[in-house]
Amino acid sequence: MNDTFEAIDGIVTINDKRFYQSDDGSLIPEGVVKPSDKLEDDSVRKMIGYAQELSDQIARFKEHSFEDFFTAVAIINEEYGIRKGGKKNNITLQTIDGLMKVQVRVSEIKKFGPQLQAAKELIDECISTWAEGARDEIQLLLNEAFGIKKEGKIDHAALFKLLRRNITDERWQMAMKALSEAIRVVGSRTYLSFHRRNTTDEEFRPITVNLAKA
Repeated sequence: MNDTFEAIDGIVTINDKRFYQSDDGSLIPEGVVKPSDKLEDDSVRKMIGYAQELSDQIARFKEHSFEDFFTAVAIINEEYGIRKGGKKNNITLQTIDGLMKVQVRVSEIKKFGPQLQAAKELIDECISTWAEGARDEIQLLLNEAFGIKKEGKIDHAALFKLLRRNITDERWQMAMKALSEAIRVVGSRTYLSFHRRNTTDEEFRPITVNLAKA
């Protein structure tokens, strides 16, 4: 849900006298406000005004683009007798000349259940008994996988790398079973991206529009 903010200039007029409102709610007569503070206030309000306008435009663009995209897909599907839209998958629409394309990509949102801790403990047991020379590489991988990133989230990509390791130790295999069972798909996000190129010999270049947070 988008928040709506009232566009104001920060000036409060009382009995024909002008005041700035401070962050604690008190009123400061305009005449005693330093010019540098006025400049800072005016600059921020000007930039926020442009940013809010652009954000609103992007939000409208996102809505219309998804509508246009899936309307085209629905019409194409009708040509083959498919009249109901099914689950959204990764789809690409492209111009006839092959120079422009628009893609919809569906990304699953994954979380990990309590089996993750069991997997970690089993892996720790493996590390404690394996040969000394094998520990550094695996320990680094484990630190990346189970270490908490700055934003407080587990590194999913690093965990999935563990599943691809060909290690026959029974405890490792049990740990990987626990890790696989810990993975839970709790939703999905749908992304829209735009690409173009000058000739078909070139790679497509993305047109950067941050729609993810619009």
